[in-house]
Amino acid sequence: GTPISDLPKTFRDAILVAKKCNIRYLWIDSLCIFQDNLEDWHVEAGHMREIYGGAACCIAVTAGENSSVGCFFDRDPQTSQPFLVEVSGSQHADDPGLPLPGTYWCSLNWISPFNAIESAPLNQRAWVAQERYLSRRVMHFANDALFWEC
Repeated sequence: GTPISDLPKTFRDAILVAKKCNIRYLWIDSLCIFQDNLEDWHVEAGHMREIYGGAACCIAVTAGENSSVGCFFDRDPQTSQPFLVEVSGSQHADDPGLPLPGTYWCSLNWISPFNAIESAPLNQRAWVAQERYLSRRVMHFANDALFWEC
């Protein structure tokens, strides 16, 4: 086998995530399928439904452009710092969606899961569609957040 230290960062991070989630087995297709062997690829491709469908979850480094970037990305702490907002006035009976007067903690760190996942580098590859749609759960490691797709 290949020593873990010789694997690309994304693979090492996926091993760490699997261990932290108490997942005993990890399938990394580029390690489990002989990439330069068309016969092996055809045999293994026929098992993708069982592999992904039977998996506890699929670890997807959605923001990763390649296997060297890893699962975890630096974030700007300022974008996730909550702040106080003072709401004055009174709530109108015709719009119960307005907040009552008072002080509220808010955060502008809203990240659209759709945009973060659909437009991400990983999902520009056709092969990934089967990983997403055959898996019961996908753990998406995006630039600014972790998303679950179930």
